[in-house]
Amino acid sequence: EVVKKQYPSEQAFIDALTQSGTTLSDLKQKFADQLKVRMFIDSYLRPQVNVNPNEVIRYYKTHLDSYWHKDSVELDSIFIAYGPDKDAAKERLDQAVAMIKTGGKFLEASQKYSDSPSIGIVQKGDLVPKIEEVVFKLNEGQVSPVIETDDGYYLFQVKQKIPMEVAPFQDVKDAIENQLYQQKFKAKY
Repeated sequence: EVVKKQYPSEQAFIDALTQSGTTLSDLKQKFADQLKVRMFIDSYLRPQVNVNPNEVIRYYKTHLDSYWHKDSVELDSIFIAYGPDKDAAKERLDQAVAMIKTGGKFLEASQKYSDSPSIGIVQKGDLVPKIEEVVFKLNEGQVSPVIETDDGYYLFQVKQKIPMEVAPFQDVKDAIENQLYQQKFKAKY
C-alpha cells in the first residue's frame, strides 16, 4: 500500500509493475524478504556491535573542524527575470524598489514582484561571488543595491546574520553514533 500511494492511480502502479517485469506477488515477496533481513540484523547482529558514548564524545572532540557552520545569512529576496523583454523586467524592478523606498515592506514587494521564492538561509560559499560579496556585507534589515546577473535582477534584504559556530554536541551526537556504528558493523561483517 505504501508503494501504491506513490503513484497517481492504481492503474499507474500496475503499469509501472508491468514495465519493470515485476508482478504484485514478486513485489510483496521482495518486501517480505527485506523485512526478514532487517529483523535478523536488528535481532542478532545489531546487539553485537556497540558504540560507547565515550567514543562518540571523543570522535566529536577530535573532529570539531568538521562541525563548524560557516557564516550564514537569512535572506528575503526579489528576483526579476529578464524574460523576452528586458525593459519590462527593469520597469517591474523599478516598481519593486519604489515600493520599498516609500515604506513598503520588502516581503510584500517580494510577493508582488518576484519571479521566484525567497532564498532563505545560505552559508558563505553557497552563492555566486558577485552576490555573496554584497549580501555578507549587509547588516540585518538592510536592503542590497540592485544586482544584475546574466538572467535577471536581484534585490536582497538580510533578515538575520548567523555567525560561524561549531555545531553543539547534542545536535550531531546521533549522526556520529550512527556513523561509528556503521563503521564497526562493516568492519565486523
